[in-house]
Parts: sequence; C-alpha cells; structure tokens
Amino acid sequence: MSQRFTQIMNDFLRLQGLSPAAKLVGVVMGSYANSQALTWPGTPTLKRETGLGRHVIERARSELVRKGWLQKVYPGSNGGRFGGVRYRVSEKLLHRPSPPKRGKRANDRTDTPYPLRVFGGSA
Repeated sequence: MSQRFTQIMNDFLRLQGLSPAAKLVGVVMGSYANSQALTWPGTPTLKRETGLGRHVIERARSELVRKGWLQKVYPGSNGGRFGGVRYRVSEKLLHRPSPPKRGKRANDRTDTPYPLRVFGGSA
C-alpha cells in the first residue's frame, strides 16, 4: 500500500447539489491526478475502487463535467489512433499547495507567517 495521500477541498465534500456517487468518483479521480491535475483512471479502475457499476460511474463523471468539477481533455492522436479521454481536475476539488516562495538567496524563505529574527550581531 502506498503512503501517498490526496487533499480534497471541504467545499467539494460538503456540496449539497452533487450526488454521493459523483463525490466518490471525484475523490478517486482526484487521487490519480498528476502534477498538472490531469487524471485518466479507466472505468474498470473506478469500478474496483468505488464499488459502483459502470453506468453509475459514467453518470457521475458526466455530472462532474457538467458542473465544472472535471474538464474533458482530448490528447493528440497517437499515429492516427484515438488516445482516449483524460480529465483535468478543478482546483475547487483538489487542493494543491503551492511551492514555498523564496527570497533572494535559496535559503531565504519569505513564506513564513512569523517575522524573521536575526540573533546576534547588528542588523
């Protein structure tokens, strides 16, 4: 078992206008998203991980696309062959912490919530 985890936004989990199946499918699809928020788990993977049937998964994915939680992405053809559909996960669903901001030097962090203090010497 992998030691990775996925951060899902609370607003998505608590949303009233989304079916429970769509929430579950959205969470699993979000867990497969790469660093560009692209995800493409197939229906067999979603069936195995959610316990839902194929038709329920297809309706849930359509609901997520229709409501803006997922966006369909069609990659370029692979030698004239259809490459399949991928999805981009909305930033409203998947929390991606931004990398820390850096100062002028590599070790001058400017993202700390506390003021930087210099001890010793004159500042």
